[in-house]
Amino acid sequence: MHIEAIYHYPIKSLRGVSVSEVTLTPRGLPHDRTFMLLRDHGEGNKHPKSGTRYENMHVSGFPQMCLFTTAIRKAVPTSSNDDGDSKDDAEKEDCIEITYTDPSTHSQSTLLIPLVPDIEALHLTRVFVRMHQSPTLAFAMPSHYSQWFSNIFGFTVVLAYLGHDEMAQTRPVLGNVAPNAVDVNNQRQQKLEMRRRAEHAEAERRRQRASKRGTWLGGVLESWVPSYFTSSSADINADGTEAEEMPTDEHDAENLLEARELRQDASKHYELSFADCAPYLLASSASLRDVAERLSDDEGNRLDIARFRPNIVIGGVDEAWVEDMWSEVRFSSASAATHVPQRMHERSDAMLHLTANCVRCPSLNVNYSTGEADGTVLKSLMKDRRVDKGMKWSPVFGRYGFLNGDEHVQLSVGDGVEVTAKNLEHAKTIWPGMSGTPKEIWFPS
Repeated sequence: MHIEAIYHYPIKSLRGVSVSEVTLTPRGLPHDRTFMLLRDHGEGNKHPKSGTRYENMHVSGFPQMCLFTTAIRKAVPTSSNDDGDSKDDAEKEDCIEITYTDPSTHSQSTLLIPLVPDIEALHLTRVFVRMHQSPTLAFAMPSHYSQWFSNIFGFTVVLAYLGHDEMAQTRPVLGNVAPNAVDVNNQRQQKLEMRRRAEHAEAERRRQRASKRGTWLGGVLESWVPSYFTSSSADINADGTEAEEMPTDEHDAENLLEARELRQDASKHYELSFADCAPYLLASSASLRDVAERLSDDEGNRLDIARFRPNIVIGGVDEAWVEDMWSEVRFSSASAATHVPQRMHERSDAMLHLTANCVRCPSLNVNYSTGEADGTVLKSLMKDRRVDKGMKWSPVFGRYGFLNGDEHVQLSVGDGVEVTAKNLEHAKTIWPGMSGTPKEIWFPS
């Protein structure tokens, strides 16, 4: 297997940029989803989902976003024109070139924004963003950038930037998605087994006490008294101490138990850009072909990997959906792949921990030529791809990943891919507000 394609998305939900070589960092690919568009509902108004005046803009809610392409435009040497004036500031630094194509007239409009804006020089103000319950403070870009988007969408838009270097803002990873989150399924089984053993031991002690008193009826009654009338009804921690009382509703009990166990090792803190749930999203071209075969000829021919927005696409996979079970992959230098020439310099291999499934939304149905949601991709996946019990109403395509270690590692198209660890069953993804676990568990009022 090998790396077939690499993509990064400078502005979330706009089309991405294909690159042949890139640096992997713990926070994701450089400049990946460091900008995001927000709909401004105005002072004093609050969007119901975000709880603020700003609404996060995603393709599922704003299909027109797929009509914007992005490209990285490198800086050119500073020079002067015939009048002695310097060139436009945008040409003095690396920029993101954004092009909007009107689907009716095919006319185009282009905007350049700095790839790494000077926050202090631009006097950027703060703006609060909460995405999938994971909050951060971003910077609102100058109004003339936002106005360009507002003119196209027909409502007020704010272009938000996460910052860079020491001023970089991040979002926390929630639920059980981080590599150091507790294995929820295993912890639940251990807790239930400890409770069962504790209740069995308590029932045995009651029978022994009744036997000594010589009252057979007392022994029978004590053996069958429901455990919630006794001290054994309490949950038992791993250290033998008594935990809080479990709720009686089975569903609530399961969610609360999961919430108590979702702890991260304090020595390692994982962070996000405006990427949904993890720094990396991995997918395979074999699974994409399987999806295309489910569709009509016309829709299947139009389908490409851009709709699924992966960072890393794996080629040479023998079978669709086998990546569901991958929990760890290692990338080796391209010299290990026979179809790619030997490289001049060796470099360290990179490893990704694949911890969670990427569940899909109606954005898959958007036609990237018209900006309209008229497809059937999501429906075709609903039949057999709802394989994540934590997100049981949504189909899965792709795996979320985290870089192993803190070093920055080079990755290139053509590099070899090795699966170094697999899960025995489909992962159960837990994320507050998305997986059926109430967000109030993580964010009590």
